[in-house]
Amino acid sequence: PLLVGIACIGWVTNHFTGIAFGGQNNISSAVGAFAVGIVANLYARFFGGNAFVVMITGILFQLPSGLGSGGLLNYVTLQTQGDSNSYLSGFQTALLLISVGIELT
Repeated sequence: PLLVGIACIGWVTNHFTGIAFGGQNNISSAVGAFAVGIVANLYARFFGGNAFVVMITGILFQLPSGLGSGGLLNYVTLQTQGDSNSYLSGFQTALLLISVGIELT
């Protein structure tokens, strides 16, 4: 229940930040990850647990939502409609995937 609660805190923060900063997936993911980090560290401080184990589940739930809403789903939609800009959108999505991979390492 604790991991699900912290993941929900990250999702809610990511969702409402995404509404406030439309089209800025990096900002909403950063704010969501910051909220998850604060709650996980508070848990570790007060209950003597491990912050990393609690933190990683909340952060991993944010990656597919940030990429799915802005990149991969948009690319597939444009590809099925026959849009000529769909290849450009695909390359932008690939660059976004590479940047997320670099940020995680």
